[in-house]
Amino acid sequence: MKTISVTLLLAFFVSSCISINTDMSFDEVSRVPSPDGQVDALLVETNGGATTSFGYSVFVVSKGVRLKSRDDKYIVAKLYGAVRSKSAYGANLNWPARDRLSIE
Repeated sequence: MKTISVTLLLAFFVSSCISINTDMSFDEVSRVPSPDGQVDALLVETNGGATTSFGYSVFVVSKGVRLKSRDDKYIVAKLYGAVRSKSAYGANLNWPARDRLSIE
């Protein structure tokens, strides 16, 4: 009986450390419309937990589309641990041209 209890406890501990979807959060932090207004570039912050840095995904979607979870058909870039300055995580998005997105 003691072996079964220890095994179940170990299984619970391991399963609590592993997430089926590796992103524990999915928060839109920036939305920048293209110059022609047809599409939006989105910067989404993800957080895998206490032992990881912030991840960022950049999506290009039709104007006004809201993503509630990651949809790989719209993703154009992934960043991990990106910083904008000494005191700010993330990235800046801008459209230097109608068909060109800059991620800084």
